[in-house]
Amino acid sequence: MKTAELQAPLVHSPRHPADELTGCRLHATESDEASVHLPLPHDVAPSLSHVAVAIDTAAGEAAAAHLPNRGSALRTLSLNAQLTASLTAGSWLQVYGRVRAVRGRSIVASTEAFDAAGDLVALGTCRFVVIDQPRSTSSAGSTSALDRSAVPSSWDAALGLGDALPGSSADSGNPTTVRSAAPQASTDNAASMVHGGVLVRALELGMHSALGRADADPQAVLSDVAVVYHRPVPLGAGNGVQAPSSLRRTGRTVSVAAAALVGPDQKLLTTAEGIFGSFDM
Repeated sequence: MKTAELQAPLVHSPRHPADELTGCRLHATESDEASVHLPLPHDVAPSLSHVAVAIDTAAGEAAAAHLPNRGSALRTLSLNAQLTASLTAGSWLQVYGRVRAVRGRSIVASTEAFDAAGDLVALGTCRFVVIDQPRSTSSAGSTSALDRSAVPSSWDAALGLGDALPGSSADSGNPTTVRSAAPQASTDNAASMVHGGVLVRALELGMHSALGRADADPQAVLSDVAVVYHRPVPLGAGNGVQAPSSLRRTGRTVSVAAAALVGPDQKLLTTAEGIFGSFDM
């Protein structure tokens, strides 16, 4: 068991709008691990997709510490996460990130998420690539006292997911639902694109749309997710982004669903596959 507390009770102030939206805060620590504090929403059942915000942040900060030039930017190529225990609405998590491999411009970092009791609740792995542009967020800056009572409400509305669009083959043997997606400016990671961790929530909600139109267990939770980031997702209404989702397989215990975000030019922006089940965690 690893304690979820740090000696220093200071965290960095929000680095960009997505930090402010989700309540995610980077700890001021001098260890070789990046540490992120994440409060879980109090008004919805917390999910692995909420934890993905801190997984992406902790892994990214750990990777940034290994850059020869700390001013270089990183792009998330993939994110994989697994839920290992149940989550409690209104509680908080501590997520630790550590670099596992550096090969040229590619950096792989892993994360572990612990609840207030110090129990492991989720695992994650991210792959990043160094890109030739200045880093738009920085771990340097002011700090503020950590207030664990500041628990955010659900930020699903900021994702801008619309109702099913005409043409969705929701009644076919392999249900497919297509929704519009217009993430608000509050989901920005200060690089004029939607935060990679926030996108996982949009993808999960899309996969739930497909599950809801099949005979899958409505109480099934997302236990595993694999996300590939192909291109940045633009912000704002009228961006022409669509969010198709489909059911890959359904069974008595486990269902598998897929979701994507597609640009107006029909190019893939993000793809994901998730495993849903009614697990006794």
